[in-house]
Amino acid sequence: MGRRGPCRGAGRASAAGSRDAKDLSDTVEDLFEVVVAVSTAIVGAGLLGVALSGYLFARLNLLQRALLAGAALGMLTPAAGEGILFHWTTDLAGLVLAVAVLLPQWLKKRIGAVDGQVAEKSNQI
Repeated sequence: MGRRGPCRGAGRASAAGSRDAKDLSDTVEDLFEVVVAVSTAIVGAGLLGVALSGYLFARLNLLQRALLAGAALGMLTPAAGEGILFHWTTDLAGLVLAVAVLLPQWLKKRIGAVDGQVAEKSNQI
């Protein structure tokens, strides 16, 4: 009788299993990159539309329109290469700039709507 070694198929199965896990992890990373690219492109296109039309919650002045156009272009820059211009930092900078321009307008409109409702209720009494 000879010595029995490890099962021949066991080594192949574990190598295939780790390769499948790596492929799955690469697929999840690719899917995440696609979702981020599509979502930032949609937001960037919307911001560019707002910048060109000059209105969202209220009329935008020229500086606000220029800042929103810059934010939109930052979000529309593709992440296709190395360097700071082709990285997620441009998406983040565009988002921060857009929030900095649009948040005060939204809050002003929201406060104005609340004040208007209070004024209407006081007139009814």
